[in-house]
Amino acid sequence: MDDLINIKNQDFCLLGKDSKLTGEFHLSGVVKISSQMEGELTMGPEGKLSIGPTGSFKGIINCYYIEIYGEFEGTINSKGKVLIQPCARVSGQINTETLTIFPGAMVNVDGRTKQ
Repeated sequence: MDDLINIKNQDFCLLGKDSKLTGEFHLSGVVKISSQMEGELTMGPEGKLSIGPTGSFKGIINCYYIEIYGEFEGTINSKGKVLIQPCARVSGQINTETLTIFPGAMVNVDGRTKQ
């Protein structure tokens, strides 16, 4: 029994492939989205969000840090970093401290960085 992971103490959430979620979400810790989501997502103050290559989100995301490998359409309000990876497809509005777009990403956004 000592080899079992104590899930109660884990600080992560994986929203798996082929899942479809719609609504208002409040998450914390490390979150990886590999599913299709739509709605409004608010992360905890130090949370790290990742939209995986098979993941997509349509709506509003309020977070500190987000890294996008999959698809996003909507508005991102980030108090920290937004990283858009080469395989990502992103459209909408981004309000953030730091925005990094890697070559190869498909991006159509209205971006604002905070000074």
